Amino acid sequence: MVDILDSVLSGMRYPAGRLHKRLRGDGLVYEVQAYHVPMYGRGYFMIYALTDPQNVNRVKRIILRNVNQLKQQLISSRELKESKGQLAFYYEDMRDDLSDRSMVYGTQVLYGQGLGFLDDKLSKLRNVSSRDVRKAARRFFSAPQVMVFRPKN
Repeated sequence: MVDILDSVLSGMRYPAGRLHKRLRGDGLVYEVQAYHVPMYGRGYFMIYALTDPQNVNRVKRIILRNVNQLKQQLISSRELKESKGQLAFYYEDMRDDLSDRSMVYGTQVLYGQGLGFLDDKLSKLRNVSSRDVRKAARRFFSAPQVMVFRPKN
């Protein structure tokens, strides 16, 4: 379920999603991406943006506004369909590349999820609703933390 949040926000490693469209579209960032780091338990969900110092506060506000919108509002059926299609492609693409497949299967066996992991994800994806996305956003974005890293002068 957390992958759908990634897809909606930042395009699941492709140049798409709400944040990419808004922040790149407005020329506020060089790059914006979100991803889930599973680790044990829930892990964490990270959004990063590369921007100029004068845009930091504006970019943070836009990111947090989008995160809060996912917690409060249902995504449109069009956005859900696009995100699900993007994820289905991403999962299928992971099967095609030997390196990706080895990493995915090795990691999932390590985490005790078994070799049917991608099949399970594809099967569950078909049934995801806009309400499920909002529920996942509320779960994973319960206490967002913001960190800003700046180069030394």
